[in-house]
Amino acid sequence: MPEVGSFTTYLIPIMLSIVIFSAYFQLDLTPQVLKSGIYKGTIYFFLRFVLIPVVAFYIFSQISAFWGTAMLLMTLLPAAVASPAFSSMFGGNVHLSLTNVLLSNVLSPFYIPLICSYFVHNEKSIDNTGMFITLALTVILPFIIHFPLRQIKVFSDTMKLYNPLISVFSVSLMFVFAVARYRHMLLDNLHLVIPYIFIAFLTFTIYYVVGWFLIPKSEKVDRITYSTSSGANNIGLGVTLTILYFPADINLFFIVSQLTWAFVLMPARVVFGKIVLKKREENHIFD
Repeated sequence: MPEVGSFTTYLIPIMLSIVIFSAYFQLDLTPQVLKSGIYKGTIYFFLRFVLIPVVAFYIFSQISAFWGTAMLLMTLLPAAVASPAFSSMFGGNVHLSLTNVLLSNVLSPFYIPLICSYFVHNEKSIDNTGMFITLALTVILPFIIHFPLRQIKVFSDTMKLYNPLISVFSVSLMFVFAVARYRHMLLDNLHLVIPYIFIAFLTFTIYYVVGWFLIPKSEKVDRITYSTSSGANNIGLGVTLTILYFPADINLFFIVSQLTWAFVLMPARVVFGKIVLKKREENHIFD
């Protein structure tokens, strides 16, 4: 597909907003559910989305400015709105996962530009004010709009029913528009695709592992949730931010990472399935 020109900068955020808007209807946002995980979620948020990104930046900036910036932004990305569904599938604490999603996403327009402005100030192409506006429009505005609409049962049920179709269609268009914009760069650097896939796979795997060990004294059901909230991040948001505010080579890495993101879910499900099975066997023996 040929590039759609300047419309790319509008179409990709719009597609992401639609994905996030649709996904919000899948969340149980009752006060009881959110209150049950607010303390754990707040501690997890500061460790995973504030402290760890800074550590990642200092480690990878020793390699190059490119990897320092790429890994900082990748690690800053909030938990995917779909992560509670994965947490449920993997045997985690869904209520805690919902808290992680809301805290990391609602606060993302504030902490992502703030941290980026401090650590990647040498990147002249980064407009932190524009990044804040983009995050607010793509993450917070859909959240606000969906609230009154979720009270309309027919509309809410329809969004829940067709959320997979809406998500697949919108994410597919996002990917098409992103690749179309940098297709020449992609074709000229095909030799980087395989290394980027390997690095992205390793990065997401590390995120799952870090999430598991971040609060080690937690119950296994909570550790599964922390791991899932860490590894299943909002990579679509990363593609959007990099195509708008970061150099093309970083966006190329995020485009490849978006492909890799889904494949990491498969081994994650196998590992967590074994953990849950072992826990059930232990409980049965104890009973």
